Amino acid sequence: MIVTSAKVLSPSGFVLVDKPVDSVDKLLKVLEWRQRQRPLTPAGLPAQVWVLDAACVALGWGPDDIDPGDEADYSDEELRQGRMRTDLIARLDDATRTLLTPHLAPDGRDGWHLYQPGTEIGHRLHLSHTVGRRKFMVDVILEPWAMETRRSGHDRLGILGSESDGTLIDFDDEMDTAREMARRLSWHVEHLGVLPGITSARTGAVILDQIFRDRRKTGKGVVIDTPVAVPALDGADHEDLEPFLTWVREWIETEEIENADELITIDQRASYLASAGMIDLGYGDVVHHAGDNADQLAHTSNKLPFGVWQVTLPAADTLTLPTRLPLPHPHMRPDRPVTLWVTTETINSLCAPIADGGAGLDLADLAIAEAWTTTDQGVVLKRWKEILTTARKAAAETADPILKALVSDIYKGYLGRIAGDKNWDSHMRHHYQPIWAAAIKSHARHRSRVKAMKIAAEHDLWPIMGLTDAWTYLVPAGINLSDDSPNLGKFVVEKRRSITADDHQVMLDLLSAASPGEVRRAVNNAYTTAGLAADGDDESSDPQDAASDVSEEVAG
Repeated sequence: MIVTSAKVLSPSGFVLVDKPVDSVDKLLKVLEWRQRQRPLTPAGLPAQVWVLDAACVALGWGPDDIDPGDEADYSDEELRQGRMRTDLIARLDDATRTLLTPHLAPDGRDGWHLYQPGTEIGHRLHLSHTVGRRKFMVDVILEPWAMETRRSGHDRLGILGSESDGTLIDFDDEMDTAREMARRLSWHVEHLGVLPGITSARTGAVILDQIFRDRRKTGKGVVIDTPVAVPALDGADHEDLEPFLTWVREWIETEEIENADELITIDQRASYLASAGMIDLGYGDVVHHAGDNADQLAHTSNKLPFGVWQVTLPAADTLTLPTRLPLPHPHMRPDRPVTLWVTTETINSLCAPIADGGAGLDLADLAIAEAWTTTDQGVVLKRWKEILTTARKAAAETADPILKALVSDIYKGYLGRIAGDKNWDSHMRHHYQPIWAAAIKSHARHRSRVKAMKIAAEHDLWPIMGLTDAWTYLVPAGINLSDDSPNLGKFVVEKRRSITADDHQVMLDLLSAASPGEVRRAVNNAYTTAGLAADGDDESSDPQDAASDVSEEVAG
């Protein structure tokens, strides 16, 4: 339900109560009445009641009742640490307990209960109502405080949108807000099958948990209820096991600039979502293999088991690798071997032919010394990917950037946060899967390299910059670098600008660039002077967006 200052509505627009709900007592009575007439139904999460701005004021949750705070009262360090948000939630929680306590029943008695009394409440009130053996749960969400508490920590506000993306629900008229809120909620349940979580990442988890619940009912399909045990990896950072690609060519040939008519950046379409639904991910127990046992396992397996492997990368100068591409692994060095832990996907990538994006290595070249592998593996996230892909396509077909961004935030948020130990509380620990996250990154990184080698073979063109899953090229007229396929993981033109003889400064910057930093600045300046964002769109910034602001998810 959606509660405005004048009425209570269903998401379809039907008026449920045609008068103001101006007290907590009336709000609870409306919930009890609705439950008797036509019960609110859960969808992955408890049923939701969204209370809009003016209705919050009438109920006692207005800005005159709760000080929203002022950034000027905090130092930069305090703002970075989230102190403003913490203080705001504390004041909001005090107000909520004051308003609700007179209406709550003692533990074990019939009536209303706040089932998070010992923890942070925030803008989402988890309420339950019991009568005898009957019980229903509902989340009452204070929309303006969802805006305030989330905005003070991060720009992306889940179903409420993002200010920087231009998708934020921010209407002057209350009914316009109600209509847009209803539209997004209805679309969300119709296309994703669940109600929105407290963050986009949490929504991704809810979608996956719904899949697992369905599988438990049917007894068919993989169900994950524990995280894959993370072994000690000699000091390796589990959250950054497979690093992102950040690369700039050290030089640009003069003829490349002379022959170029355009500066073009291509980018994988929803790269991490594509990889998540394509590759085997491990589950079950984790088995340790040391020394010869690890090497023998790799050589005798028809298909390498999912896991992590300690390998030694040979010095790149001893290999015949393309000089105008980054090295096959971000940690590989030109002049010396490097010993490190990698995922199974990286071993597959390194052993692929150079023409197919690999390093042309044999397993013996990697000197495998140790491994941790799972007893089971499968395409665990295939159905999850299918649901999000279908929703993304539906949003794209209706040319609705708001809903497309909503879906993108969900898969980016979830896949970014499964690597973080602190991102999941006890009942959601099975979503802590750092090795999954690393494998997905590695798979997407290899697909980018495959594309670069294909372009080199077909057009003798090499990228001058790479960021995550995007490449930037200097391109002569008439050459199409994008893929003729609508599938995820395929390459599309993210942005482009023409280069003419009149672009003297752009030409000069590119010609005089003598270091990776100067090349990067020249490319960014070229796009900026053309009125385009320098750092890429939301697709090329998958991991940076997804892995940011862990403290926000902890609070959630």
